[in-house]
Amino acid sequence: MKTVGLGMICAGLAFLLLSFLLSESTLTWGIVLGTSILLNITGTALIMRFLKAPQYNS
Repeated sequence: MKTVGLGMICAGLAFLLLSFLLSESTLTWGIVLGTSILLNITGTALIMRFLKAPQYNS
C-alpha cells in the first residue's frame, strides 16, 4: 500500500514537471495538471491510510 502511494506521488510529480515543458496554457496543459493533482491526492490518501492502520509488533 505504501509503495503504491509513493508510486502515485512520483507519477504526479512527473506530470507536474511535464507541465513545465508545455509552452502555452492549452487543453493538454490542463489535462496534465489535473492528472498530476489527482495522482498526488490519491497517493497521499493511500499513504495516510497506511499510516493510520494499526501496527502490530510481535
